[in-house]
Amino acid sequence: MRPQLLYLSPLTPAPSGSGLAMRAFHNLRALAVDHDVRLLVIQYGLRVDSAGIHVRSLCREIAVLRLCVPVDATRMAIQRLMRAGGARFGPAPRWPLELRGLSRRRLRAASQVFPGIRFDTIHVFRLYLAPYGFACQSRTARTGQAPVRLQLDLDEIESRARRSLGDLHRERGSFLRRPRALRRDARGRCPVDAPS
Repeated sequence: MRPQLLYLSPLTPAPSGSGLAMRAFHNLRALAVDHDVRLLVIQYGLRVDSAGIHVRSLCREIAVLRLCVPVDATRMAIQRLMRAGGARFGPAPRWPLELRGLSRRRLRAASQVFPGIRFDTIHVFRLYLAPYGFACQSRTARTGQAPVRLQLDLDEIESRARRSLGDLHRERGSFLRRPRALRRDARGRCPVDAPS
């Protein structure tokens, strides 16, 4: 029996399209050579693309953890409005967009998506999905089984990449885009980033 792998991704992998979707696809394809892969797409935006035939052929199962509308979407909208008005709504408005849907309810839901399957490895495609990876990993710790290996894809540190993007916008004179990139940088550091 081949090792079981849970692949966590913020978007549906695809052989074409955005660079991030293509990178997710090529990682998935490489991991599927030696593992039975189950893909969990953790929605953080308004839309999730459906998996194409190439992705479906690589995965035993595919699931999407959707934002709970109106609960998650409303909370995110309120945070955005309060931030625009200069008010503070706890620490969440300072977090990057990808973390604003993070809640205990969603972490619990992610850990229960594939019940009864003992994963040998959990592959977390983007660093900001690490809390979901830890939640899925802790599920096996409660059942008394051997710990699951968690591997984080660290091709780039999100806050550094967004700071660089903000600097690029400044150099090009795009003063409206620069603050947006820096806001997504969470004022210099994402809560799950490694220290600079």
